Amino acid sequence: MRPITQYALYFVAGFLQLRLLLLYWGVSAGPANVLQYILLLAFLELGLIASGLSLFLERLGALAAVLGGAVGLCWPIAGLLSPSTQLLSTQLIEATILGILPLVVTVDGFWRLVARHRASWFEIVEGPGLLLRTALAVLPFAIVSVIALPVVRASEERYVIPEGYMGEVVVVHGLAHGVPEDRTASRTKTYDIPETGILITTGQPARGWVRDKYFYRRRDGSLEQIGNIWNTTIHDTPANRGDPSVGIYLRTGNSVSNSPACSFEFYSFVVGTKTFIVSDYAAKGRRAWPEITRLACDSRSQRERR
Repeated sequence: MRPITQYALYFVAGFLQLRLLLLYWGVSAGPANVLQYILLLAFLELGLIASGLSLFLERLGALAAVLGGAVGLCWPIAGLLSPSTQLLSTQLIEATILGILPLVVTVDGFWRLVARHRASWFEIVEGPGLLLRTALAVLPFAIVSVIALPVVRASEERYVIPEGYMGEVVVVHGLAHGVPEDRTASRTKTYDIPETGILITTGQPARGWVRDKYFYRRRDGSLEQIGNIWNTTIHDTPANRGDPSVGIYLRTGNSVSNSPACSFEFYSFVVGTKTFIVSDYAAKGRRAWPEITRLACDSRSQRERR
């Protein structure tokens, strides 16, 4: 049963990379930065290639595992080596979570390559019957097909932000006094964010997979896409303060605010440069919440009193 053990290790390590990829995908516009590409490549090499090969060709499976594990280790290693003003323990915890299984897989694959160095690359390993091996090799592809279907069918949501605006953007859903949904025939939904950064809508938030896209609306009406998506902590470093690029930071999932006046569903994100994010946005966001609550609750209370 040795090939099954090897298969199980690579399968679990690969699909952990896929789980992390989907987690980051859920708060971004897809593979929008290098982390998503690293996770995707590590998953393909481990979850699909290495696991399947290990059932038939141990050395080739081990080689694919070493390559996939090395790719999976790139992000946690880079996180540990990057300069930061944050506590080292925080970086160490993040690196451990992201890197423990890729490290185990890399060591296992390297050990198998060394231990079996005299064997042919195309030597068929002993193990369970051909039917079971084939079924296990096909299993990762079947799982990916099931996962990919809703992603392929996902609707698109566009956030159009006034040019030059930097700060927190909050979209409040399901309030009668809000703005009606702007949805095209192709199911693309557009949120036209006002100058305040606070949009009250009548529609409900998406419950399934969506592809988020972000734009600045120039003064001539044309759109400029905001391509940078930052899902992890931006540390206060000279490099970050010197980066002039604008991006979307910390897109939250659907949340419910239970203020004394009313309850409403919302989600938010921050748009701005890294300098703005590390220095200004937290205080600006705290000042914005009384206005968010007023817009969401006061108008509804007035309507109910009438």
